Amino acid sequence: MSRLGVKGLFLNIIFHSAYHLWMPWRIPTLILALFPAALVVWKMQNIKLAILIHVIGNALGSVLTLVLVLNL
Repeated sequence: MSRLGVKGLFLNIIFHSAYHLWMPWRIPTLILALFPAALVVWKMQNIKLAILIHVIGNALGSVLTLVLVLNL
């Protein structure tokens, strides 16, 4: 997607959000949350940062779900 420039960045955000169609209520939130993270990763050209952001996001979502389900 690097040959697409900024268009590739937006396509990546939209495709990543669309991949989560089983949670349609989260698509707008994903697009808004992914934009700043994707922009930083794109500017720095660092895939490790993208992986770290994804892991942290998933971990926070899992912890929040556990807290809500277990009423902690």
